Amino acid sequence: MINDLAIVIPHSSEAPRSIDKKLPRQKRCTNTPPRIFFSQSAVTTYESPDLLLGYSGRLWGTYPSRGSNVAVLIAQMYRKSGVRMFNSLEGISLILFDRKKEIVYLFRDWIGTTSVLYCLGRKTFVAATSKKLFLRCATDPTQPRCIAAGYYLKFHCKTLTHTMEHVQSVPMVRSREELPLASKKLRKLIQEAIASRTCQGKAALLLSGGADSTILGYVLREAGVRIEAYTVSLESPQFPVKDFEFDLFAARRAAEWLGIDLHEIRLQPNDVIRSLREVVWASESARTTLVDEMCGMIYVARCMREDSVDVAYSGEGADSVFGSFLHILRFIPKTDLPSYLHSKVQRSLPDSLSVIQRVFHECGNVDIVFPYLYLPLVSYSLGLPIDYRVDKLRIMKIAFRRAFTGLIPEEFLWRKKEVTRDSTHLRYVLERKFGRSRYRYKEIHKKLF
Repeated sequence: MINDLAIVIPHSSEAPRSIDKKLPRQKRCTNTPPRIFFSQSAVTTYESPDLLLGYSGRLWGTYPSRGSNVAVLIAQMYRKSGVRMFNSLEGISLILFDRKKEIVYLFRDWIGTTSVLYCLGRKTFVAATSKKLFLRCATDPTQPRCIAAGYYLKFHCKTLTHTMEHVQSVPMVRSREELPLASKKLRKLIQEAIASRTCQGKAALLLSGGADSTILGYVLREAGVRIEAYTVSLESPQFPVKDFEFDLFAARRAAEWLGIDLHEIRLQPNDVIRSLREVVWASESARTTLVDEMCGMIYVARCMREDSVDVAYSGEGADSVFGSFLHILRFIPKTDLPSYLHSKVQRSLPDSLSVIQRVFHECGNVDIVFPYLYLPLVSYSLGLPIDYRVDKLRIMKIAFRRAFTGLIPEEFLWRKKEVTRDSTHLRYVLERKFGRSRYRYKEIHKKLF
């Protein structure tokens, strides 16, 4: 469960108060209490005489999370193992206050779908899982820093000092297996990933009709997960295209083959333009590559909320895990590509995933699950020979696609990779209105934050 968290520690070294659920949500807090621990959900919070903690996300692994209180489980793990528990927590971000030691811990797992911001100002130490909540709590006009995925921060309330430690990384498991064997192992690991990421509640699939989402839908269906598909696009292309160059047309055919219902969110250009300001606010980002896509996804999130969807599965991350992007190949030599993609998975990908998660949480109250971000799968795929990821024709994700040859029609399996904002034509509408600069949303972001 995605959850907004915040903690404020004054320099007087007083312990934070118990959970304050009345923190204003619509405006900046000018009358913030001197010490606060805020959690949006009591379900994801634990309080005792010695501990105060809240988490955001879904705890993956072999823990007995279903039917049990995960916050209580985390508290028990901390009492037993201390900070060593951070090595094994996957799928969540965490704010924990140890009342006896007067230490605050901020943790973000390697997937990093919930960001954690912090700042040590002149008067207070503030941490929060969103920029909006951070600004409502902060008393110092200082820009927050973001904890990198796989790290935890330790703040000493008495000495007003903090340290950062890297506790989770993505190892590369080098493999020299032949392509057929590697593809077979990838298929098995993807099936394991889906089995480990099944969730309770009404489920949906973000479907574009490409290899990533169609394979995901196929494996979910085979695993017995009941899903409905959602796709977003302009009502009609902005210029002549072939069927499989436009997501709406491809998603229709993929949903028909999968045998699942498809919810089509068809937008007019004015719908896209009108959503921009709200998207920048919800995403807390000015990155054009993310904002353009989210101008469509915000409507998907609203539709899912109306349909009472609890969790949505996304194929996001597959390009970084199994292949690459064409624009990267223009600048990165093939020999340097493995290390570059390894770094991208650990550093920049988590920030992109956190933006997607934030938009769907705020606008649809929906948790997004990224099954391809399954550590054994990621480690194995990143360690494969680069020729299994990128071929001479620049088709990308060769081993990944071949893993499902004969199971999925070739029209979906070998569909040319398209960036979502391009294959939905959202980008072209926004560029006509706001220009083609990569910084075109910076002023809007600056005014809002």
